[in-house]
Formats: sequence, structure tokens, C-alpha cells
Amino acid sequence: MATFRGVEGACHALVELLRDNYVPGDFPNHNLEFKVLAVAELGSEGPTAGVTVALYRITLNEADRTPPGRRTDDGGRFRSQLPLDLHVLLTVWGQEASLQQAIAGWMMRVMEDHPVLPAGLLNRRTDGVFRPDEAAEVSVGQLATEDLLQLWDIVQNGFQLSVPYQVRNVRIESEREVVSGAPVQDRIQRYEEVVR
Repeated sequence: MATFRGVEGACHALVELLRDNYVPGDFPNHNLEFKVLAVAELGSEGPTAGVTVALYRITLNEADRTPPGRRTDDGGRFRSQLPLDLHVLLTVWGQEASLQQAIAGWMMRVMEDHPVLPAGLLNRRTDGVFRPDEAAEVSVGQLATEDLLQLWDIVQNGFQLSVPYQVRNVRIESEREVVSGAPVQDRIQRYEEVVR
């Protein structure tokens, strides 16, 4: 169960995953950069060579709609968690087609080799966002036609090779405790009797 910074932490974890697996010798004469962009920035200039992560959609996780909230120290419970699926676009940047293709192949292999983002990676940007036993799943996603058209409107002058991914089941926990009232002891009089 993550704090509200879980969305941010998951996006930056993808960047950190790529950065951790980058070996400069694999791309001689190119220094790859990795960063998170806003969707609106996709149409602008990106790095000379590298990969950017842009969050373009957030949906509720359909498999686990209302996971229970965590327990308090005194046995109470916080409100239910908010399970989110993050839809991101990993965009490859490079001056030549062969460089873009090489980066894309490497990027996809790294993502496939690491289908789970552990808490240590998720917490790297901001410590304590995810609990030590938490993780998020990563898989190749699909870009719906509607999303593709909206993204195309933004980046039509500078579209770069991109691959959609999903970070699944990022659970945002509530800070509000469920308040339970005492059992009902007496019946309340009917409204008509009260107003007389």
C-alpha cells in the first residue's frame, strides 16, 4: 500500500530500472539519458539518445476493485485501498534509425527481464512511499485507438518510436480511518412524531 506518491514513484522506478541496466559500452559513442516526461512534453525535444517515460492514462485495476485498508495499531481499519493501473509510454530517442532500433530492443529486453518492480526500486526517488513487502507488476500494454489519436495530436510534429507498458496494481492507501459507531440501542421516533 503506497502513499499518494505511489504513481510518481512507479514512473520513476521505470527510469531507474533502465538506468541500472544501462551499460555504456553497449552503445559506443552515445551517452543514453533516462527521464520522466509529461505527455505534453512528448512533442518537444527529448534527449539526443535514451528513453523517456510518460504517464498517459490511469485506470482502476479491474482484478481487485476494493482491497481492504490496512489495520491500525489498535485494531481499527483504514478505508479501502485504491488499486491503480498506470499506462505509460516508453519513448526511444536517437538521431539515427539504427540507434533507435538498438535502444528499443535493449529497452524491451530489460523490461521483459524485470516484470516486477520491488519496493527498493519503487522507493528510490522518495523513501517510504511503498512498504518493504510491496511490488508492482510491469508488462507490455496496448494502446487503444482513442489514446493513440489523442497522443498523435500532441506529438504529430515529432513522433518518436514508442512502446506502451502497464504498471499494474499500484495500491494507494487511505489516511482516513473507518469510523464505526456503537451498536444501535434505541429506535429513533418517526419523523412525524418528532415534528409534532
